[in-house]
Amino acid sequence: MSEKPAATGKSPGKNGAGAAQGQKSPAGKSGGQSDARLLEDIKMAQNLPLPGKDAFWQIDEGRAQRGRKSLLGIFKKKDLTEEELSTLRQEAETAPGRARVKIQMLSKKYAKNNALTMLSALCTYRLVLSTSNRKNKLEGMRMATKDAASVLINDGISLYNCENFFHIYFDYLSKIKRLQLATFKTLREGTSHRDSRNDLTAALKTCEGLLDEKARVGKVLNQVKGKFKSSSYTVPWGFLDIQAAGKKMEENDFKAICGPAEARQTLVYTLALADLFARIPILYPLVDSIMQMVPESTDALLLRKSSVLLTRSFTQLNIAIHEGNESRKQAMGRQIFADCNKNLNRISNQPIRQSFEADPYFYLSRVAILTFGSYEAQEQKDMLQNSLKAMQQVAKLDVTKAHIYTESAQDLVRKITNLMAE
Repeated sequence: MSEKPAATGKSPGKNGAGAAQGQKSPAGKSGGQSDARLLEDIKMAQNLPLPGKDAFWQIDEGRAQRGRKSLLGIFKKKDLTEEELSTLRQEAETAPGRARVKIQMLSKKYAKNNALTMLSALCTYRLVLSTSNRKNKLEGMRMATKDAASVLINDGISLYNCENFFHIYFDYLSKIKRLQLATFKTLREGTSHRDSRNDLTAALKTCEGLLDEKARVGKVLNQVKGKFKSSSYTVPWGFLDIQAAGKKMEENDFKAICGPAEARQTLVYTLALADLFARIPILYPLVDSIMQMVPESTDALLLRKSSVLLTRSFTQLNIAIHEGNESRKQAMGRQIFADCNKNLNRISNQPIRQSFEADPYFYLSRVAILTFGSYEAQEQKDMLQNSLKAMQQVAKLDVTKAHIYTESAQDLVRKITNLMAE
């Protein structure tokens, strides 16, 4: 028989059980790491591009020189040529790492250059797409989204810049949504941080609401692109061009060239893009800039501007609904309803030929439906009755060839009538 080790009578020392008491077991350490990762995922999953929620998304407008030309313009540095930029664009597509190094060097010479900032954002975006580290990927896409947005906000509108911003922005949202779904599954299956599920659910609904705009944005942007020659794709629509177009429109000089096109085209398509910008909260400063530049001297211009502002308000209303913010929902509902009535009083009984002429009617009715149950009985009843009259007016005033607005109005009449019967 083998002998047992002799008992020493000593208590465990530094290398014994006493040391183990001060250390986490492998299982405990792993559990702590998993919990830390879950907390990090919960935080990242709620990092939506909403300036009101996160100061990171409050984009500086300091680079824009609205309506001003430098007094030292004659001493201005020579800018990058279109040929140089074209080469960089191609390289950003095929070799983003190499292109970014060149862009960083050029940025020292050409500070605050919109073309370089957009190309830098594109390089960052393409480089992080290939990484397997989720945190690094999302952080890189977050930075690229902000940089691309800053270009548009700081007098950098062009079809090229718009298309690239939208691509990066919606892809970032889709990656956030994927993380939200995975994180929610972990929370549902586990026992920790269950109190985070409500916040995560609200963030998921908000993210889906923002992503719902992707199809519309793509459709409208393709329509606008189709109105211009391919050579105009990268041509900037400067703030000065938009201001000039507004002035020429007031002077009835519709054919004057302002930026990429004639005055009327430049203004109309700028407002079409502004309606897309109004659906994206981080671009609200750009919406404000455009609204300041567009005159209101005719009913058509006033209604186009009002349509953009109603789109922005409706986006804010939907976010409040997704977040479960009842007081914000009520406030936005009342504001939209009042704005719609103001516009309708101005254009009373005018024929409806285009979407911006129909918008005040439809927004009035949709907000009454969306906010149903949020107000006192009499206020709610008044809103529904006004909305019903608005839809009946659309059916009378729709003079489009196929009566394209009448069918939607009739559908809303049925919904409103059902609500009034409750």
